Amino acid sequence: MRRNLGLIAGAMSLWALACGGASLPDDNTPPAAASLSTDASSAQASSSGGGEFMGQPVTHWIEQLDEGEDAAQRTHAVAALASFGPGVDGVTEALVAALADNEMLVKTGANRTLARFGPAVAPLLVEALDGNADAAVRAGVALVLGNWAGDTDVNAALCRALLRDDDAAVRAAAARGLTVGGADAVAAVAALTEALKEDESTAVRQFAALALGRIGPAAAEAIPTLEAAEQDPERSVANAARSALRQVRQ
Repeated sequence: MRRNLGLIAGAMSLWALACGGASLPDDNTPPAAASLSTDASSAQASSSGGGEFMGQPVTHWIEQLDEGEDAAQRTHAVAALASFGPGVDGVTEALVAALADNEMLVKTGANRTLARFGPAVAPLLVEALDGNADAAVRAGVALVLGNWAGDTDVNAALCRALLRDDDAAVRAAAARGLTVGGADAVAAVAALTEALKEDESTAVRQFAALALGRIGPAAAEAIPTLEAAEQDPERSVANAARSALRQVRQ
């Protein structure tokens, strides 16, 4: 047990080193909130078409992320892939798959790394949100895409997931991603309003209300729905609607 904790701590340090000194978020950090700048080491690895990390090629780290037996190994692999950057074949795809990892540390590292790669990876993430068979991947992708909710294609993809995905966790993640977008997510007001009014999932309604609040006065058309949601039988939804109304009415 002690050895595994040491390995995980070492992997976290490597991840921070690969990402230019950034640290993994604590539990209060929005899951998709991360710097969008690509660090120098990633840019160098990407421009060179590959290279190595700790003496191993990218294929080694992709395999370790996919097949590593414990969280420390897979977190170490995320740190390594962060250093290669999105321009190296297979890196982004491997990190997208890791969004479904059963260990939170691995998922969080993959989320932060994809966000740091910046909007260049958004088209691949949109494709995954629209078509990946794994609901956990779709949910993870939605959280990352929230960083670029002001982009027309990204916003449209999040709205499709919010209104159409069969999995409530994915719909909730889409709404949560739109909360990260803040005022940039203004094009999603109609979809968020519909989700708040119609979705059977408490989490979806709650995050839809929160996202409308984050958009602010530009979401004024949602005021009647938010007022109705103040009477939602679920306290978390009613409280979110009440908070959102204060923000929208500013």
